Amino acid sequence: MVANDLTRCGFTRVQVVDLDAAARRGSNTLLVRELVRSVSADLQVGGGVSDADGIQEVLDCGARWAVVAARALPFLDRIIDLAAEFPDEIVLSIAVKGRRMDSEGWPRAQPVDVLDLAAELSGVPLAAILLRTLDREGRLDGPDLRLIEDTVEETDLKVIACGGVASIAQLRSLEDRGAAGVIVGTALRAGLLDPTAVASEFADA
Repeated sequence: MVANDLTRCGFTRVQVVDLDAAARRGSNTLLVRELVRSVSADLQVGGGVSDADGIQEVLDCGARWAVVAARALPFLDRIIDLAAEFPDEIVLSIAVKGRRMDSEGWPRAQPVDVLDLAAELSGVPLAAILLRTLDREGRLDGPDLRLIEDTVEETDLKVIACGGVASIAQLRSLEDRGAAGVIVGTALRAGLLDPTAVASEFADA
């Protein structure tokens, strides 16, 4: 399994996305349980998680964190309530286009500028916010460093970057701008990053 390969290289945290659950085609709960048993890294698991029952199911599987998409929660109050129920166990994934949240389904009265949302969430007991830059995911043309830096300045929450990373230098740049973590997928699969070198430098950062 990929997760086992990453932990053997030294990764201490791995993100798993249940694509079937996200597409409402089923669930891979049994696979997640198997991963938890076989992988020494902490897992953050997402895919179709949108309420307290879904979060509890992920945590009951043994995952350390549940990843919840912000657009699945139509009211800011709902995010706050879930974070209070599961303090430091939810990673809130925010899909970003430009500097605005991909907010289909959100009432227009709610903030959709990602910096406004990050500021609103300051003090909420989330484990982190995960910024998915949709216009950079899978393209390997570099992360949005300014967005990460500005978001870190707007909130007291940990900020995880996702999208565009293709080099160790870019990982260092994100770290310099305050990113607490980075989701790296395409660059590893394409062989642009050496997983052992990445883990050696950043796994315990």
